[in-house]
Amino acid sequence: MAKPRVFVSSTYYDLKHIRRHIESFIKLMGYESVLFESGDIPFHHDQPLDESCYAEIDSCHILILIIGGKYGSVASSDGTPKEIEHIDKVYDYYNSITKKNT
Repeated sequence: MAKPRVFVSSTYYDLKHIRRHIESFIKLMGYESVLFESGDIPFHHDQPLDESCYAEIDSCHILILIIGGKYGSVASSDGTPKEIEHIDKVYDYYNSITKKNT
């Protein structure tokens, strides 16, 4: 029987230590972890980065979402973020990848 594949999703820089611990736990459980920093996601040069992640999620059995204090990258379907005067208004102007998919 194939190992269950577990995709770990979060912002990276602020949560990389947590991602590392979760990766170790997933491997300890005998599952296969899928994290971009480990080279587990094949990125396609002809499409946006988030589209490659969505394609890889489709081949996974479990998705772990870690939510921290950062908002995350703009979803490719929302285009380029507009210039924003006040950071409090960022949520009104674009969807993060996570917000778009919830």
